[in-house]
Amino acid sequence: MKKILLLLVVIPLFLSMFASQAKFSEEKASISGFETIFEDNFERYAVSTFPYAGGWELWFDGAGMEYQVVTEYTYASPTKSLQLLGLHGWAAFAAKPFYSGTSKIGFQAYARVEELQGGTADSARIAFTKLKSSSTSHEYAAVCFLDNGTMVSGGKILQYYAAKRWYQVKVILDKSSDTYGVWIDGVLRADNLHLDRPSYEIEAFSVSQCYNNVKVYFDDAKIFELALPKTSTEILFKLRPNPAVLGQTITLVGYLKDQSGTAIGNVPVEVFYSIDNGVNWIHAGTLQTNSTGYFRATGKLTLVGYYLIGAIYRGNSTYNPCHHIETLGIRLP
Repeated sequence: MKKILLLLVVIPLFLSMFASQAKFSEEKASISGFETIFEDNFERYAVSTFPYAGGWELWFDGAGMEYQVVTEYTYASPTKSLQLLGLHGWAAFAAKPFYSGTSKIGFQAYARVEELQGGTADSARIAFTKLKSSSTSHEYAAVCFLDNGTMVSGGKILQYYAAKRWYQVKVILDKSSDTYGVWIDGVLRADNLHLDRPSYEIEAFSVSQCYNNVKVYFDDAKIFELALPKTSTEILFKLRPNPAVLGQTITLVGYLKDQSGTAIGNVPVEVFYSIDNGVNWIHAGTLQTNSTGYFRATGKLTLVGYYLIGAIYRGNSTYNPCHHIETLGIRLP
């Protein structure tokens, strides 16, 4: 049995959770039918550090680790971005490992090249990738900013680009056919391009400054996958006694199930309450459903009046979120 201490400190988490879900839905809507599995705008890292804390790995160190850092010099979204600087013949290469079992995956990121020198080597590259050895990697669906001012992918010129300007790059890869499309600043520039290696080898997303000694910057990186249908869920609970006498122990017993009625066990359920008819919600505690989908808690409320008690299951990759609210009356003895 888990006790809940109901503290009278107003924290509007219940409402803010729904606000954040609405915002996330709007973000996903820009990539219709896909679900984000990783994103990073580099804001949480200290300047002049590499973003290891976000799961990034520095596969190749280019001109030296001191140049592969988060910076405030420029950014696509305030106030930081990732700077990379390679050498002629040795890349600065940042990779974020990930896995997706879906048939379609994609990435999106902003890139900026600081200067054009007129060569044909890569200045910036965004791709899916696989590490082959301590000095080599394979790229998949790579979009390359060449030093001569052309943006290319799969042997096709996508468009020209200018130095000191940010460009948004998006790729969607169909793993069932090993073909992909490329969007630059929201415009489809190439479709049905073919990989030269099988997509099942992919193990990471990468941004790099390849084979050239020019500073490049990356921001707002995102990896996404095909959104699979999720199972609907339902959460129910009862409060006993209800109404209750001030200071009396209240027992909450609930049950979480899917749309077929099957119990959802061993997952967290959050409990909130409101003393002002839902204007603000106070986080009371987090419970765990048992193997049969039930959860239980006890607690006491210290003010007379009517309360709203809410339980929330936030969902996961298989199940949709759900919530349930009950009214509880507390009276004087």
